[in-house]
Amino acid sequence: MSYVLFTPVGGHDPIASYRDGAVLHICRVYRPEKVYLYLSHEMLERSRQDDRYRVSLQKLQEYLHYEIKEVKMIERDELTQVQLFDTFYTDFDQILRQIHAENPDSELLVNLSSGTPAMKSALNVISVLTPYAMRAMQVSTPNMRENPKDEAPQDYDVESSWECNEDNTEDFYNRCHEVPNDHLLVKIKKESIQRLLDAYNYKAAMLMAQDISEFISERAMKMLQAAECRLQLDQRGYDKALQGLECQFMPIKSGEHRQIFEYVLSLQIKLEQGNYADFLRGLTPVAADVFEICLKNQLHITSDQYCERKQKGGWKVSKCVMQETTVGQKIYTAIKRGAERSKKQFEERELNTQIMLWIFWDLSSDQSLIDDLKKMRDVESKVRNVAAHEIVSVTNDWIKNRTEMTGEDIMKLLKRLVARAGIRAKAEYWNSYNDMNFAISAELLQK
Repeated sequence: MSYVLFTPVGGHDPIASYRDGAVLHICRVYRPEKVYLYLSHEMLERSRQDDRYRVSLQKLQEYLHYEIKEVKMIERDELTQVQLFDTFYTDFDQILRQIHAENPDSELLVNLSSGTPAMKSALNVISVLTPYAMRAMQVSTPNMRENPKDEAPQDYDVESSWECNEDNTEDFYNRCHEVPNDHLLVKIKKESIQRLLDAYNYKAAMLMAQDISEFISERAMKMLQAAECRLQLDQRGYDKALQGLECQFMPIKSGEHRQIFEYVLSLQIKLEQGNYADFLRGLTPVAADVFEICLKNQLHITSDQYCERKQKGGWKVSKCVMQETTVGQKIYTAIKRGAERSKKQFEERELNTQIMLWIFWDLSSDQSLIDDLKKMRDVESKVRNVAAHEIVSVTNDWIKNRTEMTGEDIMKLLKRLVARAGIRAKAEYWNSYNDMNFAISAELLQK
């Protein structure tokens, strides 16, 4: 592990009372590759006198036989009000972000023992709130209390101070202490990510996780990405995100049944989020698929027996196709009777749930299934089209006033039709998003 050190320079640096000051001592123990010295007006005046800080660091390198690749002086000659917290917080924050960006593969050390109380407080707060990794260091004084100032700054002698430094022994006492750092901002953001998971807002959770990516495991990031792709029904993106991981969140593994089940799950999420308009608008595609599968499973009727394939996809009801076979003529009669029953004219048109319901009316004896299909068709005609084509405020009460069913009732109806379509979804499958959220939350705690 390589280190870089950011440190204010204080009155006891580089050497005081025949011992290392905090800056020199951290360098002695951790041997950082780069050192960034922050100097106020007063400290800069001392540096100009004899370059004591860089000279002492050079002597330490020679003594330890190691190299500091860069010692950068961050000079604040105008800085005389060293007691003001706000003065340092913004400046330190900007400097530390830049240092972190310039040294992404090194661990950042910050010295909390040098400088004024305002400097130390600002660094301490930043070390707790920072969105990236940082190690805060304190250095005890040799006598475990405040160091006395034995000499005036202008009387400091670099050579004699180094020669008399009692820390220049192999068995020197390590006075560095790493400050326990819970990274409060990281903790807050992780808790926020978990709340976003509870709300199924995976895109926002991903963006927040990226802000603290150094504290999020690669596995957790991939799981968040997979969750976002899953809700967007992006199967390819979901599979790519989980590539190499042993976890899988989709209970139905493959095929048309998984596609329909995942779509219905996404509608369930919209309902739980209170996005009633989106929930209603999303019913028609899946309702049509479920009606088609029920026709195939219950009556052994497929779309190509009474429809022709459209050039841009989908099916169009065709009299010509139906007249070619006995089964087709039977379907034609069912559709015609259904149209008469509904007081509508039969016409060749795009296949929809109304036409498929007419076929069930005439050819099926399964009354409970017919009733459920009719309820779903009524939801489409009474509220779905309004929600799709008009500017209205769609609430649960609005839905119930028009259908005598709540959004939850419609979801239960859709689940029954999914089961009648032969999609074998166990009760626990419908909770698979919550199970996925729990797995991601557990992974967030691993780092």
